Amino acid sequence: LCLLLVFSLLGVISSGPIWRDNYALLRNNCVTRWWKIPALLTNWEHSLDSCLPHLWFFAADLQLLFVFSLTLVLLVRCPKAGVLVAVSLVTAATVYVGLQTYYHGLLPVTIYFAEDVLKSRQTHTEVFKRPFAHAGAFAAGLLLSYFMMRPKGSPVKNVSIYFHVAGWTGAAACALAVIFGVEQWHKGLLPGPVVSAIYSALHKTAWGLCVAWVIFVCVTNRNGVLSRFLSWGPFVALSRLSFSAYLLHILVIFIRFGSIRERLYSSHFIQICEFIVITVLSFSGAYVFHLLFEAPSSQLLSMATSAIAAKIPKEEALPTKCPNGECNQPCQVKKDTNVLTSQRSTHL
Repeated sequence: LCLLLVFSLLGVISSGPIWRDNYALLRNNCVTRWWKIPALLTNWEHSLDSCLPHLWFFAADLQLLFVFSLTLVLLVRCPKAGVLVAVSLVTAATVYVGLQTYYHGLLPVTIYFAEDVLKSRQTHTEVFKRPFAHAGAFAAGLLLSYFMMRPKGSPVKNVSIYFHVAGWTGAAACALAVIFGVEQWHKGLLPGPVVSAIYSALHKTAWGLCVAWVIFVCVTNRNGVLSRFLSWGPFVALSRLSFSAYLLHILVIFIRFGSIRERLYSSHFIQICEFIVITVLSFSGAYVFHLLFEAPSSQLLSMATSAIAAKIPKEEALPTKCPNGECNQPCQVKKDTNVLTSQRSTHL
C-alpha cells in the first residue's frame, strides 16, 4: 500500500516523451487491478496488464511457500517422506516447464531485445513469472536449511577435501554456464526447441544449487575468507534494506528512462554508470522507506507475536528423583541438540 502511494505521486515528479503513455498505462492497471496484489495473483496476469511489474516475485514466492508447507511438516515428522515429496514436486514442475517451452515454441529465457517481441513477452508471462519455474531453487534452499539445522546434524558435515573441491568445481561450472551460456542467444542466435526446453527447465534449479553450495561452505566455516567477506558489516546493513530497495528500484528506473529526451548510446561504460546510479538511488530511497514504513511495521508485528506468545502456557518441568535421595527437584537440562540447532539457525 505504501508503494502504491509513492507510485501515485510519480505523475507530478517527472515527465518526458514516453512518460505520459507508460505512466497512464500503469496507473490504469493499478486502479483496475490493485486487488491482485494482496490476492497474490500478480504473477498470473499478462505483463502489459501488471500494476507494478516486479511484484510478481512476492506472489510466486508465497505460492511456493504454501505448496511446500506440507513438505515442511513432513520434514519434521517423517524426513524421508518430506524429501521424497519435495523432490517429486520439483521433478513435476521441471518436466512441466520443459514440455511447455517445447510444445509452445517459447524462448529459453526472456530476451528483451528479441526479434519476436510477442514470443519474448509470452515467455516472460507463461514461464518466467509462474511459480513452477522457481520450484527447484526454492526446494534447494528448503532442503539445505533442513539438513543444516536438523537436531541429528548434517550427514555431510564431515566431508573430505575431494568432496569440497568437487563441490566448488561443479558450482562454478554451473554458475558460469547459466550466466554466460545465453550470450549468443541475446545476439539473435537462438537455440533449437530441445535446448530451449532443457535450459528453461533446469537453469533456475542449477543456479539455486550453486547458491546453496556457497551458503553451505560459509555456514560450516569451510571457507573463512568468503565467510568473513559476506559477513562484512556494510553488507549486513544493506541486506536489511534489500527488501525496500527491490520495491523502489522499479520506480527509479521508470523516472530515469521515462524522462529521457534524447537517444542514449548503449555501451558497457554507460551501462555500468546507469547501474551504479540506479543502485545508489534505490538504496538511498530504501533507507527512508525502511525508516518510515518497513521498520515500524516489523516492530508492530514483533510486539503482536510477543504478546500472543506470552499468553501461551509454558510446560512445567517434571520432577525427578535425585540420585542421592534428596527431595525431588526439576531436572537440570544441559545444552542439547535443540539449543545447538537454534544457534545454527540464527547463524544461517
